[in-house]
Amino acid sequence: NCSSACARVLTAKVSPGPHGWTPKAAAARALLGVGSTSEAIDVALDQLIHAERLRADIAAYQRTPPTQDEVAFASFGDTGGIGDDTDWDALYADDLS
Repeated sequence: NCSSACARVLTAKVSPGPHGWTPKAAAARALLGVGSTSEAIDVALDQLIHAERLRADIAAYQRTPPTQDEVAFASFGDTGGIGDDTDWDALYADDLS
């Protein structure tokens, strides 16, 4: 389980080596069972991204939904000027594929 392995890496007491970061990188590689520091960083970043997205999702669900008055207020004003006939999907087709 990467979560528990990542937690072990984060809480490990590692004495500094001649380059400072080498013992932590070696500990991370060993705990995660990966062959390179790059792979360990990739796993750690995946876990960080997942955790932060989950945190943001939970925060969004905990917010109070807008009231009817707030929804009505958002619909005031002329929004016609922000529309155009640009085919954005066609314009960015290469980026979307």
